[in-house]
Amino acid sequence: MLIEITLIVVTNYFLVFLAIYVIMIACNPMKIISGLIVQALLIAIIWQFFSSKSKTNFIASRLTGGNQILAQQNAQQKWYVLAGALLASYLFLHMISAVLLTTFTLLLPVSVTFIHASLRLRNMKNKLANILANRPSILRLTNDEKVDVKIYSLDGEWQSDGTFVMIVNHGMAFKELSFNTLSDNFERLINAMLCVLYEATDAYLLTAYGERLIPVVDALREKCKSILKTTDQTVWYRASKELVASFTAEPPAGIELRRLDVKHASAINEIWPHRSEGSVAFVRSLITHNISVGAYDEQGNLIAWCMRLPSGALGLLRVVDTHKRLGLGSLMVRYLSKQISELGDEVRAPVVTGNTPSRKMFEKLGFQQIDHVYWTW
Repeated sequence: MLIEITLIVVTNYFLVFLAIYVIMIACNPMKIISGLIVQALLIAIIWQFFSSKSKTNFIASRLTGGNQILAQQNAQQKWYVLAGALLASYLFLHMISAVLLTTFTLLLPVSVTFIHASLRLRNMKNKLANILANRPSILRLTNDEKVDVKIYSLDGEWQSDGTFVMIVNHGMAFKELSFNTLSDNFERLINAMLCVLYEATDAYLLTAYGERLIPVVDALREKCKSILKTTDQTVWYRASKELVASFTAEPPAGIELRRLDVKHASAINEIWPHRSEGSVAFVRSLITHNISVGAYDEQGNLIAWCMRLPSGALGLLRVVDTHKRLGLGSLMVRYLSKQISELGDEVRAPVVTGNTPSRKMFEKLGFQQIDHVYWTW
């Protein structure tokens, strides 16, 4: 695959070089051809005079009538012959400017392709750095040796269309499956998904996919009729950086805000509506590797919290029943949103479509609906 990528890049740059070179020749054909003749003559003369394998000198032998003996006698004068031959060739062709133009014609496409390749490499490095910085799931998974994660893609144009399938095993009843593509043609993505799901013995949860990917899941349902029977829809909200910057996050008297402690993972999991077998390990991993916020009363009891999901969005927002209607949910969202924004990331949040109170709270804060995202199992 590396050889294939290298050949593609080399071929593309060779074509760019060739195109620029042909354009330059078309603009100045006579000068370019003359310049090439002069440069070829120069190379031939230098090679003839300095080649260790040449027993006789071609130019010297011609200037002395082809007499080998006389040519050898005059070998010590090769510098004079070389200078004379070069001067005569340049004066004869009257093409010193052509030589410069030819050299420029050769250097221009080389310079253009080199600069383009350098900028492209820099942009790729910056893009990769941004992807790593903005993908908490990647950072969290690479930092947790106990998490089983596999990323798949089909051969071919994966470099350009970004088609991937990622499977994460948190030890829950379902393995999380994330997928996406930059292409509007979903055939390759569907084929990649079928490689995983067709005749699968494990249960999978298709996580946080957008509206545009619904046809992919519909196609999978047709092929894999025994799975993917349930789907939950959520509203996908976004808060701009300007909005988040306007948030205040000062806790009321008697409330302390700090990062969640892993010792609370079991309690959080117990009242999480979407808990399943083994989901406490997932909660524990989120607390350990992602930013979070918890609200604690004067006795140190945890009364509200919000966490960051593998997708980077806000999630697992909860306020205990004894402290509801005090604005703690809004406080959790505002506080964690500011922390996420300070990392340079966008603030997003999925809210179950039927959860009207939560949706009203997010919309009151200024969050804008930008899509729907779905979970299917």
